[in-house]
Amino acid sequence: WNSISEPLTAYFNTRDAGIALKGFIAYVSEARRSAQSIKDRQALAEAIGLTTSPYFEGIVSHQMNSGYSDSVNATHLLARMYERSGLTPLTNAQRRAMMVPGWLFFRKLADTIRDTDTSEARKEIARAEFRDLGVSDAAMGDFVDWGSQSREMPKLADLGTRAGEIFQVAITRFVDQTIQEPKRVDKPALALDPIGRLAFGLSSFNYRFMRSVHFAQILRGVRGTAILKAAGGGPVSSAALGALPAV
Repeated sequence: WNSISEPLTAYFNTRDAGIALKGFIAYVSEARRSAQSIKDRQALAEAIGLTTSPYFEGIVSHQMNSGYSDSVNATHLLARMYERSGLTPLTNAQRRAMMVPGWLFFRKLADTIRDTDTSEARKEIARAEFRDLGVSDAAMGDFVDWGSQSREMPKLADLGTRAGEIFQVAITRFVDQTIQEPKRVDKPALALDPIGRLAFGLSSFNYRFMRSVHFAQILRGVRGTAILKAAGGGPVSSAALGALPAV
């Protein structure tokens, strides 16, 4: 169930059903590993560091222990479990596929900012989304130009450019917020205890989902409302528009 529902989180992060659907199609298409487009996406994801190579012990240790691993043997046991159960390839397929809605979302934000018919408030909301993804104000102009002019997923050669470096940061944040990868901050202090580690090992995914999805949507709504009110909107209309999916 999680393998189906988690990629759909792309809808909450993009607030665009069309983009989320294309992401889910990309996820299903991962079954055709021989397709050139899948191979290109895999190479790009590995170059950025979104997925692991066949030597996947690192991702297992990070996801299951979130930095609390103190046993090499335990790490290898977990790695074997992930390999034989298919969880590591599944996670990698999800993360590769989520590059598609991430890139489409970047293009949508860039087009919104460049559109002369879009209100300044809506443009500021789009800029705020880019800031959340790690795009600074100083680099935003160049990145927006690059994103709006590039209609295809970046290639490996693009990663060496300034815009490509920003893309790597932004796409990593997007994928991490869509396919949950718990970190230390997503675990309670009791997770440091050996017994607590066992109890909170899997629940950290729930904490991460709450922070990356539910709380993020609340903060987006509050921010959008504040931007629209600052632009002269009324409190009711600003709250309503700030909560709407459209950027």
